[in-house]
Amino acid sequence: VFFDIGTATDTWHERVFQPGVGVGARWRSPVGPVNVDVAYGLKNKSIKPYLTLGIAF
Repeated sequence: VFFDIGTATDTWHERVFQPGVGVGARWRSPVGPVNVDVAYGLKNKSIKPYLTLGIAF
């Protein structure tokens, strides 16, 4: 379970922080890590699923 807040912008003056909450699971499979997350954006009221396979580098 997580809470996150962040933004992505080119300049500091354009920043608009977006909060979100979600839940995730991690599994060490025989072929590498598998990450599954589901996040809910509190401002835009949208659900976003994320699936990550392998190691981020």
